[in-house]
Amino acid sequence: EAGVDYKKLQLRARYNETSLDEFLNLAGYSKQNQHNSDNTFVGIKYNWINNDKLKLDSSYSFTKHNISSAGLIATFDDIPDFLVGPAWQTTDSKFETELSYQFDNQWQLAAGIEYSEAKQTEAGVRTSYYDFDSEQIIIDPAFEQQGIVSVMDFPEFSSLKFTFETLSAYGQLKIPSSDALTLFIGARYDDVKDIDSKLSPRLAGVYKINSEHTVKLQYGESFRTPVTNELFSNDDVTIGNPSLRSESIKTTELVWHYKTSELQANAVLFYNELNDFINIEPTLSDDALFTFTNSFNTQNSGIELDSTWQSSKDFSITGTYTQYFEDPINASFKRFASIISSYNLSDSWQVSLNLLWRDTVEVSSETGAHFKQSAYSLLGGSLKWQLNNNSQLMLKAENLLGKKYNAFDPRIDDGAVAGTTEELSLHYQFNF
Repeated sequence: EAGVDYKKLQLRARYNETSLDEFLNLAGYSKQNQHNSDNTFVGIKYNWINNDKLKLDSSYSFTKHNISSAGLIATFDDIPDFLVGPAWQTTDSKFETELSYQFDNQWQLAAGIEYSEAKQTEAGVRTSYYDFDSEQIIIDPAFEQQGIVSVMDFPEFSSLKFTFETLSAYGQLKIPSSDALTLFIGARYDDVKDIDSKLSPRLAGVYKINSEHTVKLQYGESFRTPVTNELFSNDDVTIGNPSLRSESIKTTELVWHYKTSELQANAVLFYNELNDFINIEPTLSDDALFTFTNSFNTQNSGIELDSTWQSSKDFSITGTYTQYFEDPINASFKRFASIISSYNLSDSWQVSLNLLWRDTVEVSSETGAHFKQSAYSLLGGSLKWQLNNNSQLMLKAENLLGKKYNAFDPRIDDGAVAGTTEELSLHYQFNF
């Protein structure tokens, strides 16, 4: 990634590639499973006005995503395994203009308009069985391809070449009611062409008790429209559901913040109401294994705690803790925590250690198999070397002790997916 700032202009660019093998596909593991993807991002932002009262910015960004994948769907005794996956390309474009205005009475307005376009430009298939005459996937020895082939104009995927156009407008008013109390009133309107449109309000109040203690109460709503795969997929793995409704969530949070010269702490009580949650479910159709449904409405609540102690300019320690009061939506961790410590060995060297703790998970899978993973901890860390004022080198380690553990996944017969063992990565950063 790279960025350049010149006067009122900002330029940003980013590119990454990912390759995987032996990963978990919808139907299982295979050493033949393969996945390659890449993402390209470019963005530009220009500041038109910036004075004591008014700030006005415009920005444009473009992202392109390519995916080429194939995973195990079925095994056979007398013919090679059946593997299939997408060969897709999607693009996202977004234009936004945003302003911030300071009124004479100290009220502040932040507002903007946004236009975005998400388009699937390619919708091919990668498969080990294909009949080029009928343009269909046929699992028969006569159509076995001696490996995985890519078919870029696959008729059954034609409906995936869809464009989402969204026009949005948003605004927020900051009202200093008194020296201690500040109110926020805001809303966002999104119109997704031919899909859905919603108004999402946001309200908040911040009360400063004294120089060390602050409390905040906030309420907000948001939604997510179904994506093309959820609406229109049509393959031997998943079949889309054009009747899907948008997910929506309502969130209420009560926050306490404490700050001194050495210590910062936060406590957050939250309550979420989730409606029309979109989930993948098995289907009785002969044409696919899974489909998508607005499976349920639910509520969850809990508490989040975090604290940072800066004991000196060279040493700090941060702790976090999260607990849900109800069982999570999907079987996962009801409680989890972390501790992160950082120490400056010198002006050039810094070492950090982190410990992640995850609670017991116990659940029965859809096949009736019982899954249990006892609570466990993962140790990680990093070593950073500041080469000079402009560059640094960092070595990161995750699960440093090679802890073996399983995560739950309902797609697996016994529910158990092996977790990642030791992982090392080397990072170099240069600023100019």
